[in-house]
Amino acid sequence: MLKKIETEIMNYKTNSYEMLDGYSFSAYKLLRRIGLYKAQVYSKGKTDSQGNYKYWFDIITPRVNSEVKNIDFDTKDILLYSEVKNDSMRVMLANIAIKDYLAKSGEAAKLNETVEQGSEWGNVVWKKVAKDYKILELNNVMVLNQTAKSLEDSDVIEYECMLSGDLRKKMDVWDNVEELIKSAKPDVDKSAPEFYIYERNGEINEKEYNQAKKKEGGKEDKFFLTKVIVGGIEKDKPTTILFCEKIDDKPYKEYHRSSYSGRWLRMGLYEVLMDIQTRANEIGNQISRGLEWASKKVFASPDRLLAQNILTDLQNGDVVRTSSLVSVDTRMVGTNSLQIGIV
Repeated sequence: MLKKIETEIMNYKTNSYEMLDGYSFSAYKLLRRIGLYKAQVYSKGKTDSQGNYKYWFDIITPRVNSEVKNIDFDTKDILLYSEVKNDSMRVMLANIAIKDYLAKSGEAAKLNETVEQGSEWGNVVWKKVAKDYKILELNNVMVLNQTAKSLEDSDVIEYECMLSGDLRKKMDVWDNVEELIKSAKPDVDKSAPEFYIYERNGEINEKEYNQAKKKEGGKEDKFFLTKVIVGGIEKDKPTTILFCEKIDDKPYKEYHRSSYSGRWLRMGLYEVLMDIQTRANEIGNQISRGLEWASKKVFASPDRLLAQNILTDLQNGDVVRTSSLVSVDTRMVGTNSLQIGIV
């Protein structure tokens, strides 16, 4: 089971699937790129090959804010209703109570986060946790069948990084927790050891299930839905099975901003505007470098006896004797074209 999950993680991060002839898609690479754009970070650093600083001209965030404002979904839109006339007073009191609950329980903040993530990333995944739920970070969710229409059509692996204190809180429900903690080695670069935890919700065969439960036998053609949690001290390399039990349903609900187009990961505003953001950065930095050059004053002369730098080598009142001294044109000749393009 450990090797199976390790292979699935590696395949998800390294493989691409061909959506169309000549076009391959990787959800892992796309999500990583969206994360960089959201953080306004260049993948190759803040300077170009010539050492020039690269500015980021954010055109996506205002559009996200506009969409979130236009959706305008929050606690005021959640109302209880009854067709029974005698329930009017009960319904009014219940609505007052539910608004108070949503504000105090943190559900209002979750609603805001849901709307924002749906606009930015184009997808939202909720996971049921005991009697509550949480919103999953898409970068930490691996949908193994990337062509799936919904999470019901794919096995799913979640990733989480935990400290030893977090692990010990799970000792009542997980196995081999102390074994995993003891396997950690001291690291001078970290104040406390970190443990990489992976939860897989999907189908496995009976033989794999029995192996995870340290039992013998089992059929390879008999499958059932199972939750398996594994952990390790190295990323993407689980070494310990912490939990393995059959489940009736996957603990997920999902939302997609756009329609299905051959892949589970739908398009959000960051992906839709990615090319426009790239071009905006290019134009902005071209103008920045052009203005820097245009602000310089450069002279040209065939006379070798002339001072190398007339701004620093000459004093007020000096007479320059030369056969020819002309100013080099450093204007941005493309400015008019940029103005026309903007209009």
